[in-house]
Amino acid sequence: MLTLLVTTLLGWELLEAVSLAVGLHLSLSVLASLFTGCTVHVPWMHAGQAAVKGAEIALVVLASLTLVEMMRNDGVLESLLTALEPDHRHRDRYLLGVSIVGAGALESVASFGTPTTLVGPLLVDAGVRKPLAAAAALIGHAPFGAFAAFGVPVLVAAEVTRRDPGDLTAGALLWELPALALLPVIVGKAVDVRHGRVLPVTVGLMTLAAGVVGCALRSPALTGPLLTFGAAAGLLWYLKLLEGELSVELSPRAVRAAVVYGTSMLILGAVKSLHLDRVRPWMVLWGAVLAYAAPRWGRVPGYARSVLSRSWRELVALILCLVLGALIADSPLPDVLRGYASAPPVAFAVGFVGELVMGSTTAVMATFSSGTPHPDLTLVGAACAAATCPYNVAVAAAAVRSHEKRIMRRGLLGTVYLSGVIVPWMLALWWIEGS
Repeated sequence: MLTLLVTTLLGWELLEAVSLAVGLHLSLSVLASLFTGCTVHVPWMHAGQAAVKGAEIALVVLASLTLVEMMRNDGVLESLLTALEPDHRHRDRYLLGVSIVGAGALESVASFGTPTTLVGPLLVDAGVRKPLAAAAALIGHAPFGAFAAFGVPVLVAAEVTRRDPGDLTAGALLWELPALALLPVIVGKAVDVRHGRVLPVTVGLMTLAAGVVGCALRSPALTGPLLTFGAAAGLLWYLKLLEGELSVELSPRAVRAAVVYGTSMLILGAVKSLHLDRVRPWMVLWGAVLAYAAPRWGRVPGYARSVLSRSWRELVALILCLVLGALIADSPLPDVLRGYASAPPVAFAVGFVGELVMGSTTAVMATFSSGTPHPDLTLVGAACAAATCPYNVAVAAAAVRSHEKRIMRRGLLGTVYLSGVIVPWMLALWWIEGS
């Protein structure tokens, strides 16, 4: 929470803020040992493991940004944007729909920060201001985060709580229905885009319909892709109403990029959902970089150095965010929060706070879901906070090369809007169930 407040209110860089948070946590642990006579355990082993995991994720982000940089230089991003683009009067709404569909698709099949590493730069190349582009990707991906990488957070929660994953899927979808229906309005309001009247109806209605179907199917693996399909169908419906008929024109290089990136995302999702530990995510993404660059592999080191020189501070901050999350996970905080999580609002708040301090919806469910009778609400709370958590903001800032303060403020606004539609719905259902 200190990291969030310092970065948002004072305008510090995230690396400075999270370094302060880690330093304070360790200093207070040492002081507590000196002045209370009690030995305070510092989980150095877990912190080291978190740092290694953070370094691996930083390699994933670096690979994704390197691939996007090559795609930008080859004109691929421009080709992807103009493939279905309507006339300029409707361009902002088109880009709003693209941000939701793109972020949702990448979050549903891969996660690991990939929604912001592609969607953010794509919007920037379209002329969207950098903080707004990053925030649109962050907010657009948030509701899909409950079912990231073919439902991994749900499956982890089911394993920890010994609950039916189908029940958790249906429960999380039920709580998220208002946010899914209003997602174009929420993203538009948060990033100052006029969403109009038609786009919220088409995208919102089709995404809501996909959510209802997901409640019936009760499949963690299919829910994320199903919601993405609904949002994409709504966007195509909107474009069909504008233009009468649709035609897609992509350059050969853009087709190749779409195939390479899409395949790598599917492989990444399969690796995560099937627990193939020997295949590391960074191997998959760097393999995609080499596949796209072929046969001109010699240009890869230059692009990677260029990206690293601009984004190393955000990548280091990302690693420190995970270390801080590991330190907090081993502190008394999870046990304290679990003791109050029997009520639905508290279960939601536990997931919300957990996401802010840990930066991973899956880690939140592994740490906090066992102490509440409402793990589906904990999952939804974590998804709402995903647009603001420092880990995601660090990835977004590296992707669009903007100060974290501006991105985090917009992300916080989106989080408020998401929570503002879910919490009243949650309280209403809780009251109906109680009566």
